[in-house]
This record gives sequence, structure tokens and C-alpha cells, in this order.
Amino acid sequence: MLQDNMKKSSMYRIEDICWQDLESVNVHKEDLIREGQMDTLLQGGKTDAIHLEIMFQGVAMELDATLQIIEQDGKPIIEIVGITPPEPMADFDSEDFDSELM
Repeated sequence: MLQDNMKKSSMYRIEDICWQDLESVNVHKEDLIREGQMDTLLQGGKTDAIHLEIMFQGVAMELDATLQIIEQDGKPIIEIVGITPPEPMADFDSEDFDSELM
């Protein structure tokens, strides 16, 4: 009954998405439902960060990304937006930090 609730209160319908294309890049509707992300997605919002392992035209990619439905040529498609990892702190010296506190 989760899917029935999503259909009634959402901008998009689960059957409007081409899941076959998404499955080719390892995005599965069952996973999104299980992880509690489908409702947000169908309401037009961005999902939380999701770890993806994608094989696309012979190139293996591993990334964290958010998913969002956008419209292209009047059809809803899922946009995958990679998340840039935070940059490490540059040249942090804990001794300098400790001496500044004293």
C-alpha cells in the first residue's frame, strides 16, 4: 500500500519513470522504496545521498549522489547529481592549534 499512498500525494507517478534505463546504471526502484527515498523523489525533492556503483559504456564509476526527478522534453527523468567530497584540511598542525588555545 506504500506505492498507492505515493501515487495519490505526489507530483510524479512511479510508473512514469523508465526504470529499465535506470536499472542499466544500477538504480532500482525497490532499493529506493526500501531506503525510504521514493516518496521524496516522487514529490519532486532530492533524495538523501545514495552510494552508487555504475557501469556505463565500459566505464566503472563509484560515487555518492542525490537523485531528483526533472523533466526533459515533457517527460520525467531522474537526474543523478554527484556529491563532491569535502576537501581535507590543508596543513593542519595540532601543536599550533593547542598553543593558540592557551
